[in-house]
Amino acid sequence: MKNPLYLIGMMGCGKSSVGSRLAEILQVSFVDLDFLIEEQAKMPISDIFARFEEDGFRMRETAALRSISTQPSVIATGGGIITREENIRIMQETGLVIWLQRPLERILADIPDSGRPLLACNKKERMYALYDQRKSLYARAAGIIFESLDTVDATATALSRRPEIISPSGSTEKKD
Repeated sequence: MKNPLYLIGMMGCGKSSVGSRLAEILQVSFVDLDFLIEEQAKMPISDIFARFEEDGFRMRETAALRSISTQPSVIATGGGIITREENIRIMQETGLVIWLQRPLERILADIPDSGRPLLACNKKERMYALYDQRKSLYARAAGIIFESLDTVDATATALSRRPEIISPSGSTEKKD
């Protein structure tokens, strides 16, 4: 694998957990873009939103994306990364974008009520509204649309076997 794999999708769809396992299978590094942003800003994402609002967060998100877009790695992005055209362009030009889909009802059952700045109130209604706003952007950005399987391991394993991820020689390129 020479280029990054970018996992996009709604918050709670499994980008971080699947991405971490997929990186293990492919023997490449894993980057959680939200953690990188927190590291660079030296504050949690909720504080970034509170202090700089969504626009300030999105600018930091683009800068973080640009900083890692040349590394062969699996990158779990934030759910709203596709709201900036520049982010879509960066991901499409530098790697393979994978839309990780998971039914919203399953996501809602699993994500906590706190800690998500864009879900501060009316979680269910807000989640459906965000999905309606973003689904066409996810579809346009994605090179692969992949429905999550029952477990993280099954999803990551199935993704690792996709022809788009396997090298032309027929085997997954791995670091030695």
